[in-house]
Amino acid sequence: MEKPKIYVARVAHGWNDGGHGWNYLSEKNQRKLAEFSNPLVDDAGPRTPGEEELIGKLAGAQAILLPNGSGGDGITEGVLRRVGTVEAVVVAHSAWHGQCWDAAEKLGIKTVEGSNAVDMAVAEWTLAAAIMGRRNLIQAGRSLKEEGVWQKDWRKASMLLGSTVGLVGLGRIGRIAVHHFRALGTNVVAYDKYFDKAKAAELGVKLVGLDELLATADVVSLHLPVTPETTGLLGAREFALVKDGAVFVNSARAALYDADALAKELGKGRFQAFFDVYPEEGDKVKAHSFYKAVHKLDNVYMSSHIAGTNDAMYERAGAESIETLRRYFAGEGLRDARNLA
Repeated sequence: MEKPKIYVARVAHGWNDGGHGWNYLSEKNQRKLAEFSNPLVDDAGPRTPGEEELIGKLAGAQAILLPNGSGGDGITEGVLRRVGTVEAVVVAHSAWHGQCWDAAEKLGIKTVEGSNAVDMAVAEWTLAAAIMGRRNLIQAGRSLKEEGVWQKDWRKASMLLGSTVGLVGLGRIGRIAVHHFRALGTNVVAYDKYFDKAKAAELGVKLVGLDELLATADVVSLHLPVTPETTGLLGAREFALVKDGAVFVNSARAALYDADALAKELGKGRFQAFFDVYPEEGDKVKAHSFYKAVHKLDNVYMSSHIAGTNDAMYERAGAESIETLRRYFAGEGLRDARNLA
């Protein structure tokens, strides 16, 4: 039986230069893909192939694999119509989807995310932040390394076990975080206006109002998307509700709150905060007022939007997406990782 042809679009960042993009298709993943298919890995580099070139490359392809959704911008509705054989478009890494995904959806071609590796990575970072905060590990390490003080303020540390964790949002990452936190013996409450109470109960989560969550949770972690309704959800009034000694975690987006109000509250030293996202990022982060206000505070930990980013995640995203395709061509259906949480 002839193996199905799978077109693998180039990755816009680091495809052929040893960068992280190549990890989607590591040597191990390439071998796995070749076991059940005839893969064509596009070597177009940074340029976008023209329409006729793409049609030639896609000729006979039954599926398209989009590592992180990029590299497929030239694959339009017109290209897919003329090729006529593509049955499925699978994305590895759910950060974004791209033009090829949109074109396929309009034509009724199956479109799925083949991996939830990035969701797992962000949930893991969230758990790590909560543990570090409850155990006071950042401050304890700093006092020994920088001050040479043995067991300074050790009574300020606590445990995650028996704590109340409040999740603001029960989306994909939030639901994975529920599993992690409950496995460690926490009481999980959540604020999510659109999540079904019965489903929350099945997860072992109690739905509460936002004010109650902020005032009672030992760990407050944000997991909402940015929408007109959620933008600026938390302001000075809400941050004043956060209990003394709590741990505030944001691996979602900074647009969910008034950053100046949060900076002012953190300046009081009442609770700790762990950030992976900011109002401005990259080269602009240091010039922003929020960064200037909090980056030297002892109760603030900062990482640079890496909660979901590491080589292991990229390779896992590729492997899971390839497995999604293998199962599909083995007649097991097309699994969508958006349902795995």
